[in-house]
Order: sequence, then structure tokens, then C-alpha cells
Amino acid sequence: NLDSQMSEQAKNKIIFDAIQSSIKRDSRLFRSVIESSAKN
Repeated sequence: NLDSQMSEQAKNKIIFDAIQSSIKRDSRLFRSVIESSAKN
């Protein structure tokens, strides 16, 4: 069934995008923590 396959791919893309954005947010947080600890 092509329809269920399409919705499955859409779901995977949403999950993938969510993971990517959380990784970006975490790495930004991580970098700011490193920078602030490097100053001390």
C-alpha cells in the first residue's frame, strides 16, 4: 500500500527533523557551556 508507505516516510522525516533540531540545540548549549568554562 503506497499510501501507508508515504505516511510512514513522513513520520520518519518528522522524527528525523526533531532529532536534528534537538542535536543542534544541544550542541549550541554544549558549546556555550564549554566557552563559559574556558573563560574561568
